[in-house]
Amino acid sequence: MKVKINAYLIVVLAVFFSIFSSFNATANLLISPTRIVFDERTRTAKVHIINNSDERRTYRLGWQEKAAKPSGGYEDLPALTDSSLSPMVRMSPSQLTLAPGERQVVKLAIRKRKDLKAQEYRSHLQFKALPNQKALSQKQLGININMVLSYSIPVLYRAEKNTPTISITGVQVQQLDSLRVSLEKSGNYSSFGQFEVWFTPQNSDEPQRVAVQPHTSIYAELQNAMVELRVIEGFKFNQKGTIKVNYIGQQEYTGHTFAQYSVPFSL
Repeated sequence: MKVKINAYLIVVLAVFFSIFSSFNATANLLISPTRIVFDERTRTAKVHIINNSDERRTYRLGWQEKAAKPSGGYEDLPALTDSSLSPMVRMSPSQLTLAPGERQVVKLAIRKRKDLKAQEYRSHLQFKALPNQKALSQKQLGININMVLSYSIPVLYRAEKNTPTISITGVQVQQLDSLRVSLEKSGNYSSFGQFEVWFTPQNSDEPQRVAVQPHTSIYAELQNAMVELRVIEGFKFNQKGTIKVNYIGQQEYTGHTFAQYSVPFSL
C-alpha cells in the first residue's frame, strides 16, 4: 500500500493541523522572531529555532519569493523580482539537525548593492523539514509517506525610513460576529500593526473593545487590502451603536496610528 500526502504549512509561531484521518502533520518547529526587518542601522539578525517535536528533525533553509494577496495570504512567484531581498542576504547555517527540544540560532547578514532604489525589499526565509529516519524506514516497508512540512517568515529591508499612508475606506459587518475592513495604501513600504475594534451601544458613552488582531501587515506591493476580523467570544452585533476601527503600529511603528474609522451600526 502506498499513501502519498503533501502538506505545506506556513507558520508564525506554530500551526497544528491534521491531514486526513490516518495521518497527522504537526508543525513542531518554533521560530522566533517571525518577522525580520533590516534597515540602515540593522545589518545582522538572529532567528532562534526550537524543535518542539519528539523526533530528531533536519531542516533545510532556503528562500521563497511571494506576493501578498489583497484578501490575505501569498502567491508564490516563479522567479526573482526587482524587490527581492534574497540575493543580498547571507545565512548560516543553511541546514540544521535538531534533537527533540534542541535549539539553534540562524544568523542572517545583509550586503546591500550600491545601486539600490529607495524602496522596500522582501523575501521569505523557508525552513523545510526533510524526511526523518522513521519515514525512510516506512518507505522501505512499502509505505510511502511523502510529508513535506515547510515554514516561512518574511525578511525585509528598507532602503530608507518611510511610513506608508493607510486609510480605512469601509467597514462591513459580515455576520453578527465578524467584520470586513477595506483599506487603501500609498507608498512603497509595508505597514505592521494591530487592528482594534470598539463598539459603543446606542445611548451609552462606554465603548467596549470587541476585536483585536495584532501583527498585521499591508505589504508594499498592495494598494488595496481587505482584513477579516473576528469579535471576541460571547459578543455579537445585535444592537444599534457605533463601530470604531483603529489600526495601530507595532514594533518599528510603535506609537504611530495608521488609520481610524467610525461608522454607525444598525440591525
